[in-house]
Amino acid sequence: MTITVLAALLFLAATGTPFTDVIEGWPVPPGTTVEVDALAASIRLRVPSGALGARGDARGLPPLPFTSTLCRRESQVLNRIVMRCSSRRIAAEVVRGKGGVQVMVRRLRTTPLVDGDATLPLFTWDPREVGIGGACPGDSPAAQAECLLQKGDLVHAVVPLRTSMELSPSYAGLRLGDLAVLAGDLEGAAQFWDRTQGLGPFGRLAAARLCDRTGRCDKVAAKEVGILFDPLDDVALPQPLADEMVLRRARAAAYDDRFDDAVGALIAADLRPCVRAVAFCQRLLLEAFRERGGDDASAELTAWLLLPTRDGTQSSEELAALAARAARQVGAAGFAAGVWSQAIDGKRGAELEQGMLAITDLYLDAGEGARAAAVMRYAARSFPASFKGERWRVRRDRMAALDETGDPP
Repeated sequence: MTITVLAALLFLAATGTPFTDVIEGWPVPPGTTVEVDALAASIRLRVPSGALGARGDARGLPPLPFTSTLCRRESQVLNRIVMRCSSRRIAAEVVRGKGGVQVMVRRLRTTPLVDGDATLPLFTWDPREVGIGGACPGDSPAAQAECLLQKGDLVHAVVPLRTSMELSPSYAGLRLGDLAVLAGDLEGAAQFWDRTQGLGPFGRLAAARLCDRTGRCDKVAAKEVGILFDPLDDVALPQPLADEMVLRRARAAAYDDRFDDAVGALIAADLRPCVRAVAFCQRLLLEAFRERGGDDASAELTAWLLLPTRDGTQSSEELAALAARAARQVGAAGFAAGVWSQAIDGKRGAELEQGMLAITDLYLDAGEGARAAAVMRYAARSFPASFKGERWRVRRDRMAALDETGDPP
């Protein structure tokens, strides 16, 4: 089970000065809004119409009211500006003070805790699977606390957590640290995790959190056996804890621009951990596909095929389109057409027609004339006027050239 992250509090924790190595202030007009997509290294600004003045640079764009060493202007449409940054470890917020309005941009020493669909939820576990007690409602303070966390009852979970400090100190320390983060106290959380790391499986998760949220990623000793573990290593952990560790390792790699490692970690686990974080896995794969550009994306395609579900999130549509392109690149044009069909499900008008043109091309590339003909018949009924035009004529000519199929529509 998962608990929704308290985004505002986590943002405050993620952008605290101790975990920041560069801070910039961008003076902006009052009324400016900001949206950060850290995994894409992108900050989108929307300024009031007309606030930037006359056009002035070589591209005919108005000059920005600020300079930046962290980000550059990638594009601008009217009053919407997209800044592309040199790091994915970024955070930004609009700050209003006596000196005016600024967008405060921070380059972090940690991975951003809050980043849309790339945010990991707070995972909860069946007490029996992680060795802290019986089934919910629980037969020990630790199990009772975990059951309350599953229900989202953070307030009442505190008492059994403190009670379990003596019998289950590593579990209690881990979870008290998690609750401290949700309260905006990252330094307090780090103190709990620091005392807990190395104490069994939960101590290793505490070390992973220290690595992820404070930038301290030294190897950690398992105090019972004297073995040094990488703080994001999932070896020898109970399955629910191992799944969480895989997701954390993949996320850390992605924010370090190591998408091969990120996708590889998910594939090595057959994407099983993604059952608990569907939106995150889809978002990570989307950015991995984008980073490939026109290069071979067979690993990303494999991961996409292994996803427990391939729809239902903001990333699903673009992800399906990129998977189709990757399939076509490896010579699976017919399969790519099927994938593309998912991407245009629910589309109307020009978007639907454009998708049908692409699907027709893919079926023709694969020599599957019967399926191409079926798409074209549907297009002729749906778009009778444009179907008579040049775009569809080219495809009808290709269709007629196929030996294996009947007449085009």
